[in-house]
Amino acid sequence: MLLVGFFGCCGALRASRCVLAAYFALLFALLLSELSLSVAALLARRHVSADLQQRLQRQLAQRYGLESQANGGFTQAVDVMQYKFHCCGIRADSDYLHTRWKNESASANSYRRNVPLTCCALAIADTTNSGSPISVVSRAFSGTVEEPWQTPNPVDERACQDNNDASGARHSRGCYLQLEAWFKTETTILIAVGISTAAFQVIGMVISLFLCQKLGDDV
Repeated sequence: MLLVGFFGCCGALRASRCVLAAYFALLFALLLSELSLSVAALLARRHVSADLQQRLQRQLAQRYGLESQANGGFTQAVDVMQYKFHCCGIRADSDYLHTRWKNESASANSYRRNVPLTCCALAIADTTNSGSPISVVSRAFSGTVEEPWQTPNPVDERACQDNNDASGARHSRGCYLQLEAWFKTETTILIAVGISTAAFQVIGMVISLFLCQKLGDDV
């Protein structure tokens, strides 16, 4: 019905009606774009969530800690996720037992780390400015330094690295549930903003169409 009124309005020659018709067309194009983005975000959330835990565990086992400085997005995203959510690994802290990082790396204190320092209980654990895992990946490529999670300060590093008795010194729960909840919240906000904006644009389209028809009645 709106399109019928729009095309009827376009038939007028008066400049004011043509401006309103152009405004209507612009709002309609924006409406279609925003609804398309909202649907795409919903579909992307479902696609990303499918088998996400297994894919992250495979990536953790093969890539964590072994990326170059210029291509360390995954490692840095995992570190900030563990720092921000007070968790360790994807499913649990035991995920690191079977990683290439654990088998191939040794600390400066001549003992192998069983988990990254971001898994440890930290002396300073203020996460308010840590950012999100996705934003940290972006900052990693731009060279921005994020001191809190890049230089974690464990309360007791030795106890944190003790697989037999790390109680209180290491976070044992996995990060997947917190990451999934964060991702769903962010995409829900994105979809809600898109739909809300589209609703206001529909109102603008109706008003512009009403004014266009009103001008036609006055001719």
